[in-house]
Amino acid sequence: MPESNRVRLLVADDHPFLLEGIQALLAPMAEATVVGHALSGEEAVELASQLQPDVILMDVSMDGISGIEATRRILTAQPEVMVIILTMHDGAEYVRQATHAGARGYVLKSSAPGLILQAIRTVVGGDIFYDPAVAHHLSQDSSASADSSSGAPLTPREHEVLGLLAQGLLNKEIADKLCLSVRTVETYRERLMRKLSIHSIAELTRYAIAEKIVLLQ
Repeated sequence: MPESNRVRLLVADDHPFLLEGIQALLAPMAEATVVGHALSGEEAVELASQLQPDVILMDVSMDGISGIEATRRILTAQPEVMVIILTMHDGAEYVRQATHAGARGYVLKSSAPGLILQAIRTVVGGDIFYDPAVAHHLSQDSSASADSSSGAPLTPREHEVLGLLAQGLLNKEIADKLCLSVRTVETYRERLMRKLSIHSIAELTRYAIAEKIVLLQ
C-alpha cells in the first residue's frame, strides 16, 4: 500500500520497548505505519503537531503531564486526531476522564495484542472502541459522567459549531463557513455530544436554545 494511504500512528509511552512490540504487532497490518514515538506527555503534544498522525496510542502514566491531559491538549488543537488510550489502568475514573478528554478508544495493556489492532481499525472506521474489560464503566458511571460533563466548559470553536448546528446547518455548510473539513466538524459534533451527555442533534439544538448559545462573532 502506498505510504500516503497508510494510517499514520504516533505511539506515546515512556517505555521504549513498547514501540518494538507495537511495530511487530502492526507488521501484518499493511494499512498502518508508526511515524513517531513520544516518551512524555509534553513530547506527545509536540510530536502530534509536528507529525500530524491519524491515530495516537496514548499511555496514561508518563513523565510530565498525563496522557489524559496530553489527549485534551492535542484534541483542542487537532480535533481530527483519533486517540486510543493504551494503559494498565482499568479504573472507572480513568475511563471517565479519557472519555471526557475526547479519546475514541481505551485498551488495556494486559489484553490480547489483537485487541489493539481491532481498536485501531474501529476508530479509523469512524466508531469508538472500548476494551470489554472496561466498557462496563461507561454504563455504570453514566450519571456521574453526566454531572461532570454538564460543568465542562465549551471551547470557543465548540460554541461556534454548536451555534451553527442549532441553526440547522449541515456538516458541509458548517465546514465551509468555518474553513474546516467535514470530518473535523463531525469530530466536534461527537465531542459536544460526549461532553454534554447528549445523543442527537435535536437535543443539541434544545441545549443551545436553553443556554442561549449563539455563533461567536
